[in-house]
Amino acid sequence: MAIKRTKNHFGARATFDTGNGSAYYYRLARLEEMGVTKIERLPFTIRVLLEAVLREANGFEITDDDVTNLAQWNAKQPAQREVPFKPARVILQDFTGVACLVDLAAMRDAMNHLGGDLKKIQPQIPVDLVIDHSVQVDAFGTHGRWSATTSATNSCTGARRPSRTSESYRPQSALSIK
Repeated sequence: MAIKRTKNHFGARATFDTGNGSAYYYRLARLEEMGVTKIERLPFTIRVLLEAVLREANGFEITDDDVTNLAQWNAKQPAQREVPFKPARVILQDFTGVACLVDLAAMRDAMNHLGGDLKKIQPQIPVDLVIDHSVQVDAFGTHGRWSATTSATNSCTGARRPSRTSESYRPQSALSIK
């Protein structure tokens, strides 16, 4: 059963012209206009969470009560309930992001091996992977692959010698991305 997302439970959705077409955002001021909260009393981080909750409110996963409870946040008397956190996008830096991609590839590889539907292994939230340095494989499938690649990388970047330089290093499992 698909969840219907009206995306405008509080009438807070507004549009603006970007010069390349229209875009929309969710006005926290609408909650203040309705008497739900006073925005200026909320810390910036709560405002960010509130906008995300307001944007994703659908009456099922995120209810109007979730929006109201977060809008009425009080540091002295915190509500004893979870904040439904469903960000619009996740940004991962290379150190954690590559591990996530490897996990995703491993799950897809296992699903493929079992004859399942690869479309079932998809991120539910868009993810941006930020790699702040170049990644290059100089040798693959040969005995000296690790040393050749790290040597070439170190000579190009002046990086410190990696801790795993043993030719006997073998990954625990092989991945194939289809």
